Amino acid sequence: MNDQLEKVKRMAQQKFLPYAENMDDYSDKLREAQSADSMPQFFKLTAQLPEKGNTDTILAATERSWVVIKTYAEGGENNIHAHPNDEHTFVVLQGRADFIGPNDEKRTCEKYEGVIMPAGCYYRFESVGDEPLVMIRMGFVIDPEQDPLGRIKADGSDFDAYTSENKSDTLVLSEAVFP
Repeated sequence: MNDQLEKVKRMAQQKFLPYAENMDDYSDKLREAQSADSMPQFFKLTAQLPEKGNTDTILAATERSWVVIKTYAEGGENNIHAHPNDEHTFVVLQGRADFIGPNDEKRTCEKYEGVIMPAGCYYRFESVGDEPLVMIRMGFVIDPEQDPLGRIKADGSDFDAYTSENKSDTLVLSEAVFP
């Protein structure tokens, strides 16, 4: 319990939490943030905004759920994919995002609008506003024995989010901060 309190204190003292640099780093940060304790985890919705590329910063996590703040430079996007072991919700906090389904069906989410994605639902999204896109993503694992970060392409093969195939760009951080 004292370890968890110390962790919360350290997190509160940081201006920004570290963002994930690749899938292994994302997985490590998720495991580090997960707590089997029944202690609440507090977090702040703040992030340094990218000038180019995108960031994923894990804010808090339990064994079965996690909260991430995602930032995308203007025009940022990703490729069609699904998460077979993760139901998740996106809420736009800044900017606008087009969510696009496997048949090119599209819906725009404005500030304070969101979408919930069932496990296995194929989608992609892109930043379509005139400012960086900032979203909160809440994920909920279906089977804790399986990889909660699993991600697949439309053909069912594994899909790493941190690749050029997923339109991942080299990150350049700006001086701008959300909020």
